[in-house]
Amino acid sequence: SRFMGRSIKAPVPRANLLDPIPHHIEPDGTLIYPIVPSKIIVRRTHGAKLRVESKVENHVARIVYLSSELVEISDLKGEEFLVFCEENSQINIRVACCDLFRPQGVQLSIDNDLFELFEAGAKLRSFERSKFELTLRTQTTKMADFIQLNPQYWIRRGVDYAFQSVALLPEIDAGNFGSFLPIEEDKAAEDIDFSVGLDLRVRRAWVEGLVSRAVGPNGVIELRKIWAKNSTLNSGLFSSGHFWLRPYVQAGLRKERDGLPSN
Repeated sequence: SRFMGRSIKAPVPRANLLDPIPHHIEPDGTLIYPIVPSKIIVRRTHGAKLRVESKVENHVARIVYLSSELVEISDLKGEEFLVFCEENSQINIRVACCDLFRPQGVQLSIDNDLFELFEAGAKLRSFERSKFELTLRTQTTKMADFIQLNPQYWIRRGVDYAFQSVALLPEIDAGNFGSFLPIEEDKAAEDIDFSVGLDLRVRRAWVEGLVSRAVGPNGVIELRKIWAKNSTLNSGLFSSGHFWLRPYVQAGLRKERDGLPSN
C-alpha cells in the first residue's frame, strides 16, 4: 500500500440473489415478494458462510451449499428475513401485498375520458369529427419534448397538448409509448364483399393482424384490395422489404370451394 500511495482493503465476502426474481425492489434495496418463495438461490463469493434471520421465533432455514458459489435456501418463514454473509447483512427480503400498478405514459383525454395512447384509436374513430375535445397528456417536460406532433394542429400547454383541428383526426407518434395513425379512407376498400367461408374469414383475420403489425393501417387497406380481386397481381403490399408476406396473403385467397359461406 505504501508503494501505491493508497490503502488496500481486504476483499469483503458478498452474496447476491439469483432466483426467483422479486416482484419489485424498494428504494432501500429490499426485495419484495407477493408470497414467501419456496426457495431462493444465492451466489456467494470467497466461499462465505450464510445464515438467515427472521422475526419468527426459533425459525431455522435450510441452507444447502450447491457449489463453491451457489447456495440454496429453503424453509423460509415469516414476512421479512435477512440473509447474512459472514455476519454482514446482504439480502433483505419482505413479503407484502403486490397490487397491480400501471405506470402512466402518454394519454389522450377525449371529452374528459382518459385513454392510454395505444388504446384510444377505436374511440377516436367512433367520433363525428366535429364533435370532440382532445388533449394529449404527458407526465414530464422530457416526455412532452419527445413526442412528434404537427404544430399546425397542436398547441402546447406545459406538459400537455391541445388539438385544434376539427376537420381531421390527429396523427401522433410517441415512440414506445404508442402511436395513432388515421386510416386513409378508400372507397374501393369500403365496397369489398367479404362473404366467404368461415375458415377463410378466420385465416384472413390472422393475416390482417400480421400485415397491420408489419406494415400498418394502410397495409391492411391494400390487403383488402387483394381480397377483393382475389389476386396478388400488381399489389404494392410486398414492396419495401415485405415480400415475405406473400405466402401468408396467398393462403387467404379464395378458392372455388371457399366462395360459399360455411354452415
